[in-house]
Parts: sequence; C-alpha cells; structure tokens
Amino acid sequence: RRQSGVFHRLAIGISSHFFVTGVCLLYGPLAVPKEASNATGNAGTTATCTIQGFVFYVSLLASLFYYGFGLCVYSYVGVLNNFDKTKILWIEKWIHTLVHIYPIATGIILASLGHINNTGLGYCFPLKGDPLECTEPHSDIDCVRGPSSYSQFLALQSFVVVPYILLILFPTVIMIVLYRKVKKQKQEGNRIYFIEAKDLKYQSAIYLSVIYWCVISILVVKILLFAGISSEEYIGYTVFMAFNVSLFGLFTLLSYRYFTLHGSTHKATTTAVETTTKDGGNNNIIVNNSNESTERITEGNPTNRWSFNIFDGTNASGDFADFVHEGDSEEIQEDTQEHVRA
Repeated sequence: RRQSGVFHRLAIGISSHFFVTGVCLLYGPLAVPKEASNATGNAGTTATCTIQGFVFYVSLLASLFYYGFGLCVYSYVGVLNNFDKTKILWIEKWIHTLVHIYPIATGIILASLGHINNTGLGYCFPLKGDPLECTEPHSDIDCVRGPSSYSQFLALQSFVVVPYILLILFPTVIMIVLYRKVKKQKQEGNRIYFIEAKDLKYQSAIYLSVIYWCVISILVVKILLFAGISSEEYIGYTVFMAFNVSLFGLFTLLSYRYFTLHGSTHKATTTAVETTTKDGGNNNIIVNNSNESTERITEGNPTNRWSFNIFDGTNASGDFADFVHEGDSEEIQEDTQEHVRA
C-alpha cells in the first residue's frame, strides 16, 4: 500500500541514496590511493577515489534535494489540491528527474577536472587538492590534482555553498506561502483545503528542522573556511559536520515515521442524509456539519476520524484514503458537491 503513494515513493528515492552513501563510507579508505599520506588503510587508486567521491557526492546531494526541494514542492501541490491523485501525480516524475540533474552534472565536471581527491577523513570527495596541504592558506606545496591554489579552492566551494543556501531558503519560502494560503482561506470563511493552518505550521516546523540541522552545520564549516581558520581547526569542524550529516538519514526516517502515522485529525459532528441508489435502495451518506473542519462526505460510521498532513492526504490507516484516492471519479465528486450544498 505504501508504494502506491507518492510520498512513500519519494521516501524510497531518499532512502536509496542513503544506502549508496552508506556503501561509500563502508568502503571508505580502501578507495583512497595507496600513495596518499593523509590516510590509513588506503589501498586504492586515483580511479577508485574518483568513482567513490563522485558517487558519494551525487547521492548525498540528491538525498538532500529530494528532502529539501522535492518534498516541499510535493506538499505545496498536494495540499492545494487536497491530495487528489488525478491532480498531483504529474509532479512525481519531475521531482525524481530534477533532483538528480545538478548533482550529476556538477559531479561530472568536478571529476573531469581532477577535483575529487582524498579528504583526510577516510574517504574521497570533491573540492579537495592532492596532496591535502596544497590548498591550505599560504601553502608553497604544488597541487598534483585538484585546485591549483587556495583562491581557486575557495572559489570552487560555490558548487556546494549555493545549493546549500537554496536548501534553506527554498523550502522555507514554499512552506510559508502554503501556510498563508491555507490560513487566508480560513479567515475568509472559504473551506477549501482539508488541512488546518495551525497543523500545517506545526508539521512544517518538524519537516524543516531536519534540513536545517544538517545543512546549517555544513554552511557553518564553509563560512569558517572562508574566514581563514587553520587546517587543524578545519578538520575538527569537518568531523563535527560529518557527524551531523550522518544523522540526516536517522532524522529523515523519524520524520517519515511521523508523517506516516500522524496528521490533522478531526472528529466531525455528522448528520445522515438519505439518498436513493440506482437500484432503488436507500443509502445513508454522512455529512460533516462541524464548524471546526472542512465539510466532507463519506459512507459509513458517523464517528469517522480523518487525518491529513502536509505530505499525505490521510495517514496510512485513515478511512478517508479510500474515499479520496480510490473513489474519486467525476460522478462521485459531483454527487458529493451537491450534497454539501444541500
């Protein structure tokens, strides 16, 4: 059932890249060239180092893009269309495609220029020189591979600094705009969207906190690098950053679990409306008369509880899922609107 939902398939995309980055770290120093001086247990070549760094770079950025860009765009489109599959499925293929374009394109450029080298942390990654000391401030050591000078090394940081800044700004702006839209329709008395504004604000904070925790730690290290800290201090901050980035997978899992099991839940006050079915029989349709939640219609128990969140029209066990996602033919939608107006 989970694979049938866009949110769950996007989560599979994120987790697949987590798996790949895990494999890269597991292989670790074995990919680092055996002649490298800043490594232990290194037994690789320049080619294995480049491959590891390229795959690691692409998977790390793609997982961040999935979470930071893909999920907020999907949430925006989904909430504004009340997660009607006929209106939101188109966005999925674009998310799966677009999150990979920048990481792959820039990864190829960096690899072709020889800018993927040993990091001194037990793996290879872009934007490092070989040997490591050649990109330190005031270094008189010539680089065999990678940036030819410290100034070029700093300039190349834009490959990651710019997307990391966008990973903070873009989802924040999108969720703020979405919140304002939902809040505005409530203030105007037009009950258009299923989710409540207060629930959207709280859930957005949970979603954004994960990307903030990971990306801000990276940006702090980059800022300190531009400030000209020593190589010894830089290594220490980089270890802290790597630890935070390694927690990104855990926090994403916790976020996924939360949005799979929780939502904006409302218990409606209902009245039964008797209708005549096509075969001449009677059928009771429950109309929600609550002033605290959107009017909805469903067949069944008058005490149904429906749960909505910013990524899933209903939680995994919600009764409303079948009504929205499986019984949303045009005829049913037209009948629903007629009964609500009545």
